[in-house]
This record gives sequence, structure tokens and C-alpha cells, in this order.
Amino acid sequence: MDERTFSLADLGTLTGLPRRTIRYYIQIGLVSRPNGEGRGAYYTESHLAKLLEVKKLTSLGLSLNVIKERQNPAQKDLEDLSPLKVAQEGAVRTLAHIKLAKGLALIVDPLETRLSPEEVDLLVEEISKVIFKIQNPSEEPDSDSQNPPD
Repeated sequence: MDERTFSLADLGTLTGLPRRTIRYYIQIGLVSRPNGEGRGAYYTESHLAKLLEVKKLTSLGLSLNVIKERQNPAQKDLEDLSPLKVAQEGAVRTLAHIKLAKGLALIVDPLETRLSPEEVDLLVEEISKVIFKIQNPSEEPDSDSQNPPD
């Protein structure tokens, strides 16, 4: 059975990554170079899988340097990328500080929570509804407004 092949534009569409980002990942060695050269260059399902893996790991808060260091096949499992192990290696971690209401913020560590950006949005929306109910016990939140007033 022949393996499917993709153009750079196909990879961009399938991963949601800009072509420039894909080229950069190839340049720094996160993703292997295409097969063939020039106009005959093409990408395979393994290129697609690697790009999707890098996208997922960056969404969890891992830096490209940490991802590159972890390309050893024995360490590809996401469970090996525990926050404790990454922190011990001195990696920079990004925390999201989300203002929920005046004087109240939520700090999210994507490595520890392993929540997608969409899941974080849903969490913030639900917490905001609870805060609104606490601050305004006799009112119902406006369904058009996702965030309660400060």
C-alpha cells in the first residue's frame, strides 16, 4: 500500500500551521526535510504526524528547544513530559494569568493541567458564571455576555 503524500500547502491546511512555521520547524530540525527536491518535493504521513505532535506539545506550553531535545524515540510518550521533569531541566514555562473579576485571577499552567486552549476558555466561562451569581444573587447572567462586569 502506498503512503499518502502531501504538498507544503496540504500540510498547512491539515495542521492549521502557516507554511512559514512549517518551514521553520524543518530549518531547526524539528521536522525532517521533504522527500525530493524543488517542485518535486513532497511530504509524507510521518511529516504530518510530527507536525501535529509539535503543535500539541507547544499548546501544552513546551518550548521548541525542549521538544527538540525530547525527539529521542524512547521519550516520545507525553507521559514522559511531566511538568516536574521539564522544570528540572530548566525549561521556561508559560503560565496564563486570566482576569476573572476585579481582584480575582486564574493562573493556568498548561503543562500541569494539560487543558487545550478551548478547554481553558470553557473553564473560564463557567467560573465567570459562578462569580456573577455570587456577586449578583438576584440577577441572571446575560447570555450574550461571556464575562461578568468588573
